Amino acid sequence: EVNGLLDNKTGQVSYKIFACDQWGNSRTTAQSTVNIVDTKSPDISINRYGSTSNVIPNSYTFGATITDNHEVDNVNIEYWYENTDHITVPMDRESRTYYEKVIIIEENPSRVIS
Repeated sequence: EVNGLLDNKTGQVSYKIFACDQWGNSRTTAQSTVNIVDTKSPDISINRYGSTSNVIPNSYTFGATITDNHEVDNVNIEYWYENTDHITVPMDRESRTYYEKVIIIEENPSRVIS
């Protein structure tokens, strides 16, 4: 058994195995390839949502802990107010697994600002 770190990548890994005895006799296997796949979706736990504070009027903070068996590539939030257009923006990475976004709704909620 051989273990190695593959830097959380998926795709094809090719390999050969080399062996040598104490008298210098050696042999190499033919090249083989194995496919590395990831079929597990990230886990999302919503930690925070709601009014931010009196510091920024009409602001709402959304936070989530997101984990995966590999590295999380990107996290977005889609939001809208009543009948406005849907807006999708990236969430800010606050730590290794915690993401947050502050959304500001204008006084006239015909437009949402992120």
